[in-house]
Amino acid sequence: MKKEPRKKNKVLMVLNRYYPMIGGAEQQARSLARFLHLNFDYNIEVITTDHKGDLKSSEILDGSRVRRITKSKNGMIFFYLKLFFLIIFKYRNTKIVHCHSISVTSFICSLAAKLTRKKCILKLSISGEISNLLNPLRIQGKIKAMMIRYALNNSTIVTLTQEGITELTEYNVRDHVLIPNGIDVNSLRNEVVNRVRPHDVRIYGFLGRFCEQKGIPELLTAFEKSASTTRLYLMGSSEHQPNSNIDKVIEEQSVRLGSRLHLMRSQNPPYTFYNQLSHFVSASKYEGLPNVVLEALTFGLPCLLSNIAPHIEISNECKSEFIKTYNNKEQLIELLNSMPFRTDRTSLLPDKYNMHNVAKSYDKLYKR
Repeated sequence: MKKEPRKKNKVLMVLNRYYPMIGGAEQQARSLARFLHLNFDYNIEVITTDHKGDLKSSEILDGSRVRRITKSKNGMIFFYLKLFFLIIFKYRNTKIVHCHSISVTSFICSLAAKLTRKKCILKLSISGEISNLLNPLRIQGKIKAMMIRYALNNSTIVTLTQEGITELTEYNVRDHVLIPNGIDVNSLRNEVVNRVRPHDVRIYGFLGRFCEQKGIPELLTAFEKSASTTRLYLMGSSEHQPNSNIDKVIEEQSVRLGSRLHLMRSQNPPYTFYNQLSHFVSASKYEGLPNVVLEALTFGLPCLLSNIAPHIEISNECKSEFIKTYNNKEQLIELLNSMPFRTDRTSLLPDKYNMHNVAKSYDKLYKR
């Protein structure tokens, strides 16, 4: 077996789940690791769990070593213990631990890093997350809140939006930096297909987890009242949403909407999905900085977005007539019927969200 070339700058990334999981955090971490490895001379190792139970315990992905140290079915306590000892003993010469969440895992990373004089970086993905974690109602939650407070005070926090900066400032977290999510623009642009679409049929697409957070019930209710010529393609899954009745909601709407609503099998990557759309819609009630919206903009799709702060921040950065936000159900219905069409499929995404520039910001942070 050919020996891997050693990179002079080593970083340990930590996530509870990783590829082939296709969530936003997992996609961001993989893309960032690839860009740092290829363009900035970093040796990235990823520690995670085997979330499916049948994945390789160790493999090379995009030039980075991925170690799946426990199986999720065995519980997270084993993951925490093994992670702690690995950071202290196996990775003693690694100077940076980069955890892509704010959680018990981030506490383990920050504590082990502190004991071994490493630098720890944590990622705040969703605004409001810290407020929820630091204001628990039960005793168990209060213990977790103490862990999270320790992690926040002994790490550098990467937040994605100005809303995140406001939240961190509110909780007196001083060591933080703003770095948005990034998109591999060149790869996505190579997949764009310029199709001729009829201008009397708007084909909207939603991509993401099927859960209440994503505003799917409200979107379906509004869509039912939009023009009969509109179509809605849903791609995603309700997996890991055990207390949700979202599948029942979608099933009931499928009966009422008939051929206007299409449920599509998940694709990874979802290039074919984007190329079938004339418009993209995100009705989320809260988000960090949604990858799917950034991807849709890279594909040149007009976007209809709820008025949460990250969506508004994206809209302000893009300054495009093809991005509309709505404040209530009535405006959503109106915009579903009136969103402008676009024949030009050039990217609408500003350069600040290009993964090369995002990786450059992380390189600067690591060197600091």
